[in-house]
Amino acid sequence: MKTKENGFYLFLISAVFILSIFIYGDIDFNRSREGSIDLIKYREIAQASPQISDLVEKPFAYRILGPYIVGLLPFPDPVGFKILTVLTAYILIILFFRFLVEN
Repeated sequence: MKTKENGFYLFLISAVFILSIFIYGDIDFNRSREGSIDLIKYREIAQASPQISDLVEKPFAYRILGPYIVGLLPFPDPVGFKILTVLTAYILIILFFRFLVEN
């Protein structure tokens, strides 16, 4: 495939990605105490970062990378989770596109 076409497709993928972020919305972190135990535990890990919390039980204590990185960011943990999620998703989409183009 030509480089000019690749640029157009990357632009199109990026536009759809940005649109989907705005359409999807956000997780309501204020209601997290009533809801998902996963979110509660991940926030505990993020708030304990850069230390590692001994209070978080299994299996959440083994899923440390994402919440730990969020805790290192200079933002509140809801913003950090959003930034990490968006960046990771975008990188994976671009890598998948590059994989498809190369093969």
